[in-house]
Amino acid sequence: MALEALLWCLVGVCIVWCVLWTQTTLKWKYLKRKRIDLDHLPILAKDQHEMAAVIVEPRSKHPNMEAVLRNVRRKLGREVPIYWLHGVHPPHVEMENLFTHPLRVDNLDLDGYNSVMLNPRFYLAVPAKFMLVFQTDSVLFAKSLVKVESLKQWDYVGAPWPHRYHRMLEYATRFVPSDDVSMGNGGLSWRSRSRCLEALFTYPPETTSHNTEDLYLAAVMSRLAGISLPTPEQAAEIFFEKTYPKTKQLPLGAHKWIPHGFSHQLLPSERNILMAYTDQSDDRDDASHHDNYQSDDRDDDDSAVASAPSHRDNYQTYSYESDHEGVPPAPAVKAY
Repeated sequence: MALEALLWCLVGVCIVWCVLWTQTTLKWKYLKRKRIDLDHLPILAKDQHEMAAVIVEPRSKHPNMEAVLRNVRRKLGREVPIYWLHGVHPPHVEMENLFTHPLRVDNLDLDGYNSVMLNPRFYLAVPAKFMLVFQTDSVLFAKSLVKVESLKQWDYVGAPWPHRYHRMLEYATRFVPSDDVSMGNGGLSWRSRSRCLEALFTYPPETTSHNTEDLYLAAVMSRLAGISLPTPEQAAEIFFEKTYPKTKQLPLGAHKWIPHGFSHQLLPSERNILMAYTDQSDDRDDASHHDNYQSDDRDDDDSAVASAPSHRDNYQTYSYESDHEGVPPAPAVKAY
């Protein structure tokens, strides 16, 4: 009996050690990441706007920056404020209802970007009930019939991830059980400020094994009480990233990839923003691509995904092209 009791004690000690080691390792991995100080940002707890558009881009002279800002302004209208968290150099874009906050860094790598987006001070600095987060490789389509106001029924919306990415979602949710995290790409996403803050305080990022900020939000948002989230099929009707909607209607916007099934509805300026990052030839255009809710994986496999350049690290040479909506042409800009 004494030997059996000793064995059970050893088993208990091993279990406790494994739990403590796992939690310590997760916290150490999180703390090792680059942390961006946001303590200088204002705390604006009260909602001053119903919605606002937000971009985090330290490179004030990013060659895509002005085109993306004007794209968002054209779609949302002048009354919707745009918040730009920029770098050490002040921005040189003049635009009505554009608010800026300095980040005090020249650039952000992926860990730095996640650090900003998972910091409550980021959300407290944007006094809006809802936030439309966008990046320099995202566009809102002028000819889309999807109304921005219709998104107010949701607390978080991002494009669905193709099925081959689901193993990353499983990793991200290993320590935060979640029913459905197959949608939520953050590159172009709709967010309730209060629910994002609730997620950050309920499930602190350092206690999870998230890979990126959007995987984290996708993992934890569905666990919050009373949360309102679309299905992946509904999310595909709003934002596009290689997954076509069943409705065969042009989504509200796209992140990184051109929806070739709708390419004839895109303005030249919208196409140029997306074409700046990857070679997306229209010669593969096929209406069958959006016959069903499905991922557009025509040219990709797992090895291609792993070797694809990050849009935050590598840029190609490109130029803006004017369209008939009044956006003036700009000279070709060399990437940096």
